[in-house]
Parts: sequence; structure tokens; C-alpha cells
Amino acid sequence: MTKIEYFAHYDKKKGHKNYLKDHLGSVSKLVYQQIPPVVKFDDIIDNKLIKDVSYYIGLFHDLGKYSDYFQEYLLQGKDSHLKNHAHISACYTYLFLLKNIQKFQVDSESKNTLIFLCYLCIRLHHTSLRKDNLFFYEMWNDLKILQNHLAERSVVILKDIGFESKITQEEFCNYFDIESLKKNRKNLEFMPVKFQNGRISDPRWYFLLIYIFSLLIDLDKLDAAYLRPKKTQSFSPDNVVKYLKVKHGDWNKNLDLIKRREEARNSMLEVINNLKDEEVKNVRFFTLTAPTGIGKTLSSLQAALRLQERIEQLQGYTPRIITAIPFINIIEQNKDEYKNVFGEDARIVVHHRLSDFSSNTPSKVEIPIDKALLETESWE
Repeated sequence: MTKIEYFAHYDKKKGHKNYLKDHLGSVSKLVYQQIPPVVKFDDIIDNKLIKDVSYYIGLFHDLGKYSDYFQEYLLQGKDSHLKNHAHISACYTYLFLLKNIQKFQVDSESKNTLIFLCYLCIRLHHTSLRKDNLFFYEMWNDLKILQNHLAERSVVILKDIGFESKITQEEFCNYFDIESLKKNRKNLEFMPVKFQNGRISDPRWYFLLIYIFSLLIDLDKLDAAYLRPKKTQSFSPDNVVKYLKVKHGDWNKNLDLIKRREEARNSMLEVINNLKDEEVKNVRFFTLTAPTGIGKTLSSLQAALRLQERIEQLQGYTPRIITAIPFINIIEQNKDEYKNVFGEDARIVVHHRLSDFSSNTPSKVEIPIDKALLETESWE
């Protein structure tokens, strides 16, 4: 018996084939791993809930690609409007979460809102987010055809994604129940109206939507390009001190300005060191105000490294350090100083409108511009 193979992506010219089961498994794991323990939107939409729903968003976001319509389009170029896979994948995920989110202590309104946002993320992950013109009569007919088509392949699909022991064939088919979705107008078709008229107005929903949508499209694209997120590096704040000693020599014999810079730097670092653990966990913004020429570039870097170090100790993950600067010449100046501090140990990525992507890679390595841009735009 010939084994059927399903693909998520296929580049005929390069001969690259990305198996669908591998893509779904990879994206779901990457999404889950990329959410740090500090991310939550309140006590109800907590970290575990976000990680779990995001995992299933990654696992099911391309489920519709199991259809013959998509596979024939991908491999043979046979076009059909039924090849579109995002909407049927979103419908499946909606009904799956509707049943399985019950184990979390989530009130009815929050549950319905959260599941609708997950539906939006998958349905629109090949386009842009919107809330208008989502529902129209003709779409239900196409979804019904795809429901029956994929239900016929339920045994093969469950086995391919490794879920045959977790979901029964009957449950799998029920999660494609388009008629139940069609009737659930209050919590699906009318949800955009609730955002429009202010019945759902808590800003947490906006930030949650942007967050999980960004996670999905970012890691979906990275996996499709055979790229993997890199582990965030951490460095001792003492790297700054070592560099300053090399740069200025013996501070006691140097200029008064250097001594004043040292007093300012030590004062800034003392603030970070004296923060209570709860302040490190809960305070989101710190400001550093100092006159021009006092050495804010290296002082702020050392303060950021010390704060990163404390967060790593307290919360078990390494946050990235991102510097945003308004002028290109100052960006380049900071880059040079950072390279002096870290040498070749750190991967410093610089991005502005005049960035030279080739400078971020070894001289003998050629990386396509779209991959280099993708890594930069995803903060890799």
C-alpha cells in the first residue's frame, strides 16, 4: 500500500519539501517555547492558558492543507478556490478550543472572546488582521465541502499528526461541524460588532491578539524558511567595566570628566542592584536621565545587562536587550561601542533603512536577502 505524503511547502525549483506533519509539530512547539513565563494578560488569561492555546493555534493553523485541493495545487499547480486552507483550519481550532478550554477557570465572556481571537489569528494568518467583511453566505458552502472532505481523511490525518491516541475519529469530525458554527452567530459572526460598539473594550484583548498573531506568523515564516529561533545570549555586566579599563586606563590618574562618568555609572548600577525582587518582577519602566557626555551609552548597557541578569535569576528565562535609537549615525556609534564591549562573542544585529545585511554574516556565506530580512524583522 502506497503511503500518502502531505506537504506544507514545496519549492519545485530547489527541490525543497516541507512535510505538513513536521511543519505543524515544529510551529506548535516553537510557539509554546517562545512564550516567556512573565507573559500574561491578567489572572484569568494567565501564562499557562496563553501557552496552551498558542500551542494548539500552531498545531492546527495549517490543518486545511491536508485537503486534496491544496496538495494538488502545491504539487501540480492545479488551481481551485477550495485550496484555501486557513479558514477551515480556523473553524476546526475554534470548535476544538471551545470544548477543551473548559478545564481552565475562564468565565464565559473571556472564553468566547479568547477563542474568537484564536479563530481570527488562524483565519487571517496569510493576510492582515481585520474585523470587517469576515462573514458572508457563500463561504459556508465551501467550508461544508471541506468539512466532509477532511472528515473522510480523519484516520490518516490523526495518525499523521500523532493525535490518534488523543482524539477519537468521532471527536475529530465533530470539530469540523460547520453547521454548529453557522448557528453560533452570537459568539462568532457578531463578535466584531461587540468590539465595534464597545461591549468588549478591555485593552488586554488588543494586546493579546497582536501577541499571538505575531507569534504565529513569525514562527510560521521562520519554519517555512528552515530557520530556527536562536537562544538569547547573556553576558556579565562586568564586560563593560573591563572595556572601560582598557579604554581609559587608570581612572585615578585620568581626567575629571572620566571620574564624573564613573560616579554616574556606579550610581545607575546601584539603583538596579538595590531593587527588591518584587520590583524587578513588577516594575515595567525605568528611566535614566543624565546630561550629554556623561556616558549614558555604556552605563545604560551595563544597567540593562544587570537587569537581564537579575530577571534570569528570578524568573528563569533570558530576556533580549533591544536598543532603539532615533538617528542612524548614533545607531552606528552605539554598535561600535557594543562590539568593543563584547568582541566576537555577541551577535549584534543592526537594522535601519541603510543597513547592510551582508555585514551580519560571515564573508564567505551567502544568504538570500529575504532570509536575512526575515531574521532581522523577527529580532533574530
